[in-house]
Amino acid sequence: QKAKQKAKQKAKQKAKQKAKQKAKQKAKQKAKQKARAKRRGEPFLPHQREIRPVTTVAAWLLPLVALRRSHNVTHSGTHRDTLMTSRLPRPSPATARLVEENLLTLAQLRGMVSALTPDVYRQAFGEHGRHTLGKHVRHIIDHYDALLDGIDRGVVVIDYEQRRRDEILEQWPQQAASHLAGIEARLSLLVSGKSPDALTLGYPMDGEALSLASSLDRELAFLTSHSIHHMAIIALLAEQSGIHLPETFGVHPSTLRHWQRVNAEQALLSPLSRRIA
Repeated sequence: QKAKQKAKQKAKQKAKQKAKQKAKQKAKQKAKQKARAKRRGEPFLPHQREIRPVTTVAAWLLPLVALRRSHNVTHSGTHRDTLMTSRLPRPSPATARLVEENLLTLAQLRGMVSALTPDVYRQAFGEHGRHTLGKHVRHIIDHYDALLDGIDRGVVVIDYEQRRRDEILEQWPQQAASHLAGIEARLSLLVSGKSPDALTLGYPMDGEALSLASSLDRELAFLTSHSIHHMAIIALLAEQSGIHLPETFGVHPSTLRHWQRVNAEQALLSPLSRRIA
């Protein structure tokens, strides 16, 4: 019996020592994460995994499952569910081109956001102080999440009125930049995998939800235009803060293509004008 008691005591002591060691390790890890967040100007969220900016699609494939699960938020209210009304065929060539336009737009936005400090990101503009760079960025993110989350769930509302409005994304630029990188990865998967063709969009009006026929290509085209619209406003606000952005920032791809055609025509005409002169 004495031997058994001694063995039990030793086992308890070992368990206590292991628990203490684990607690110390966790405390060290939290201290490191807190210091890293402070250096980056990000909030310290002890119960959330650290989010780092990602530049490649392949690096996002593993955490993408967790990202999608975190996005599967159910919404309650009077809005009617949006149903995917067809099977999931391979994406069309048009889908690939529309995805590319969105990726180029988001990469441009992410580059700008990742270079901002939290103070500039939160600076209020306008008579009532309602506009900030962060709020416009978060608004853009919300719309992409609404579409992509609906596609991931299969039979869910695609309702742009039901947005998450995550304040962290409008307060902390590095968090927003990381989230944008995740959206880029999810958009890329629409090209490589199967995606819905026909969609039904729930649009609230006068207390009821209208069911509007739509498609993935139509919504991707809308998201490009919507993002560019808000990026144009972001460019105006950034200029007031002394931030100089490229001339192409917040310009729709169709406008950029028009500029390219005009420049090409002028380049062709200039030698002719010289000869005539």
